[in-house]
Amino acid sequence: MICVEDGIDSSRDAGKLMISVLSAVAEIKRENIRVQTMERRIQKAREGKWNSGFAPYGYQLTDGQLQINEEEAETIRVIYDQYTATDMGANGIAKYLENHGIHKVQRQNGKIRCLTPILSV
Repeated sequence: MICVEDGIDSSRDAGKLMISVLSAVAEIKRENIRVQTMERRIQKAREGKWNSGFAPYGYQLTDGQLQINEEEAETIRVIYDQYTATDMGANGIAKYLENHGIHKVQRQNGKIRCLTPILSV
């Protein structure tokens, strides 16, 4: 490998050394970013704040806190009731919801109106 802009030629000893050093520095930076990210997530969790993207279905994010979204929560309650009171699995419950006209409220993170078995309960 020859890098014209940086003057690195991997066929020479100095080039191999430079690639090794740059790789080690990149690995250290990546690990440092990972550690800092995890520390921020842990700190948010200690503060009781949500720290990961969109709120789960049935909740809304308000000032970094999860709050129950009553409109969506009713659907979650139906899913829970069906799961605990019947022997239906995820596909059966998804079909039950579709047959009973229960649709997912459209959000910023999805365009599918039906509740699919992928939905985490």
